[in-house]
This record gives sequence, structure tokens and C-alpha cells, in this order.
Amino acid sequence: MSGLKLAFVLWSGKVGGAETATRALMRALRPRGVESRAILFGGDGAVGAALRADGFAVRTLGYRSGARSFLRPARMALALREERADALVFADTDLLLPFALFARGRARRCAVLHRGEVVGRGYTRAQRAGALFRRVFSDLDLCVSDHVAGVARRAPHARRLEVLPNGVNTERFAPADAPRAAGPLVVGFAGRLIPGKGLEDAIAAFAAAGAPRGARLRVAGDGPLAFEARRLAALSGVGEAIEFLGLVEDMPAFWRGCDVVLAPSNGLVESFGMVPLEAMSCGKPVVASRAGGHLDIVVDGETGVLFAPGDQAALGAALGRYLDDPELRARHGAAGRRRAVESFDVARVAERFLGYFAATE
Repeated sequence: MSGLKLAFVLWSGKVGGAETATRALMRALRPRGVESRAILFGGDGAVGAALRADGFAVRTLGYRSGARSFLRPARMALALREERADALVFADTDLLLPFALFARGRARRCAVLHRGEVVGRGYTRAQRAGALFRRVFSDLDLCVSDHVAGVARRAPHARRLEVLPNGVNTERFAPADAPRAAGPLVVGFAGRLIPGKGLEDAIAAFAAAGAPRGARLRVAGDGPLAFEARRLAALSGVGEAIEFLGLVEDMPAFWRGCDVVLAPSNGLVESFGMVPLEAMSCGKPVVASRAGGHLDIVVDGETGVLFAPGDQAALGAALGRYLDDPELRARHGAAGRRRAVESFDVARVAERFLGYFAATE
């Protein structure tokens, strides 16, 4: 596949699961002789800047809203046609797929990576309309989890549909070289502070099981619920034991500084879940809700504990067991690291991706 030219189409350069995973895949494809570039329909954002720093060509159209972009389909189509790529790879941009009608002229193939951050109750009317175009113009649909594949199969989809997980750089996201310095046990939470991510459940479980054991809760991320989360922490009597760090750039260091990681999504059905994967790759046990793609990542009783979304009692009980049992933390953390390396290493994912692409020749 050396010499293959791919144009990855993203909605914007804002940091998110799809954008982060796309960047990791592009970087893993480079040493395999693949020339990748990105088209961002929205703003440049942190991801666009990071891709440029990596040496990738990035084209930004600068649309401020989806409505404005759809009023200018010719401009969007022209941007895609000018790429002269061997293939267009839509990174979870269902609503943009109709424009593949105009853009397919120079790209021999079209693939879709279904790796949106969340999957709701199924396809909306607009997404189903986009799926009809995908059935005709997409050669390959790649879904990040069995859950996403199940949703995709309920609507029109490409002639070939496969499950390809997001990958993690297991060399960068790796356990610490030395044991963490002595101090309070640390519980970690990372994600956008929005409804459905379950931060309120994490705070409640920490108040019940973590704080009484002298632990601390570190929260990485920002969003509209940041103020409310601080207020809830104060009302729960654990405000002094919780650190709200905002956006964290060095996530491997964040995970290495944790003893247990929580992924308690309670209103969003995660399509995959980079949080538990990154934490596992760093050798940390994960307590995660049974929210969609989490089931593909965390092995209950082996690399962590799965619980019913919203069950604060079960979350607190699992957290308490880990905080009380260093041997259990070490055993499940080591198993998680092995699973991340064997099943989700981004280099392996890139090889599988190229294998699927070869099958569309």
C-alpha cells in the first residue's frame, strides 16, 4: 500500500475522541508509506494545529455552523475534489456524506470511520438520509465497536462493514518506569464536563468510598458543567479532596498519576471509550459503566469492573475494593496493559486498516 494517498475528512479540529483517534491513525500510517492529509470543515482548533505540527497538510474551510456549510455545497464538494486523493476517509461525518456525490470524481474510493464520541438511540432522520448515500457511494464502513456496528447495520450501509477499534499509542501511553511516590491514593476521571458523562456519579461514589479512605479525585476536562460539578463537590463535603484540572495536555502523565480510573457514563451510550483504553494502556484498573463500546474494552473482573449506568452504589463498592486492595489494582492494571498492547495498539490497528483498504481494490 506504499504511496497510497488518503484525505481524512473531519468536521472540525476541536479535541474529541474522533479527532484524537484520527490523528493517531494518520501518524501510524505514515511509516507504512501512506500519505495522509486532513480537511476540516469547521475551525482549525487544537487538532488542526497538532496535525500541522506533525507535518501533515491540513485544509480548513472555517465554517462556523453546519447550516452555513450546507448552504454552500459546491464549495464543499470542490474542496474534496481538489484533493486528488486515492480515497476519501470520512471520520464520522455522516451529514457530509451526500457531498461525496460531487467529490468522488478524483477519489477512486470512499470509506467511513464510524467513531463518533457517542451513539444515541439510533439514527436521526438526517443521519438516515446520509446513510442512504453511504450505501451507494461508500466502499467500506469501519465501526469502532460491536455496539456501533449493530446500530449501523440497522440502517443502509456500505457493501462492506467491519469492526475496527480506535488505537492507542502504547509506547506513549505506558506505565510509569518507577512506582508512584507515596501519598494519598488517586482516583482519576477524564472527559468533557457535559450531561451524560457521569461526573456526578463519580463525585457521589468518591464521597462514599474514596474520601473516607483518604483518597483524592482528579478531574481532567472542561465543559458547561464545570461550575455545577464544583458546587456538587462542595455540597457533598469533598470539595477539598477533588482537584479540577481543566484541560490536560499530558494525558499519559495524568493516567500514570492515578491508582484507579472511573468511566461512569450514565446518559450517553459511548461508541468506544478512549478514556478506559488510555488508562488501561498505562496499567490502571478501570471502573466503567456498561455503556456501549465500554463492553468492547474493559473485561469485567480481569482489567476492571463494569456496572450498570447510574448505579452509584455499585460504582462506590468497586472503587472501595480497589482502594483497599493494592494487589488487585496491580493485577487488573497489568492485565489491562496486556489487553491494550495485544488488541488496541495503534500500529496493529493501522495494519488492519490497510488490509481492509486492500480488499476494496
